[in-house]
Amino acid sequence: MRSKSLCVRFGTKFMQVQTAGTVGSAPISFIHQTKDGPVHLLVKAAKSGWLALYWGTRVAGTWPCATLAEANENVLRCFRNIYFAHQCSNACGPVDGVGAHKSDDHWGMIHDL
Repeated sequence: MRSKSLCVRFGTKFMQVQTAGTVGSAPISFIHQTKDGPVHLLVKAAKSGWLALYWGTRVAGTWPCATLAEANENVLRCFRNIYFAHQCSNACGPVDGVGAHKSDDHWGMIHDL
């Protein structure tokens, strides 16, 4: 079984951290800078649970989820499956709020959020 990890900023450094204990703690709002350009991972509360959103230049998707943990795991799994060799740089990091994601939303993923 492959280890589950997420890049997280600690001061000025980025580290891969285990997500097993943190997947359900807070909604993910993260932008990875990849060789294909920015890749957005965003989890938002929805009327019937949570909405997991993922988009970049190559692919976009959204999934309704019953729990926060399920939504977070969906966006992390999608990113890992496509960018399994990605190594975070100083350009990768968490972002506050939906507004930080809007400039790269060429798919119209967050138009109603």
